Amino acid sequence: MKVWIKDPKTGKLSVTLTLLVVGFAGALGKLVAAGTQWGSTTMGPFSGADFAAVMAALGALYWGRKHTDTKPPATPGETPEE
Repeated sequence: MKVWIKDPKTGKLSVTLTLLVVGFAGALGKLVAAGTQWGSTTMGPFSGADFAAVMAALGALYWGRKHTDTKPPATPGETPEE
């Protein structure tokens, strides 16, 4: 079973995009359930500011992974590969 989401731009499976989507769903679930009681467990407070902080962290991880050049620098005299 493949659990990774495909990146719409490249068509490849993306761990980073999957992390972003799962994190968004989890944070949104926590935001909706904040202050409710489920059996004997009361969900703690979680505000819009907390949600924004979580999304900022997830967005930074996504952006950092997508915009990091993992190819080694070209040595002098060689042409870089595309």
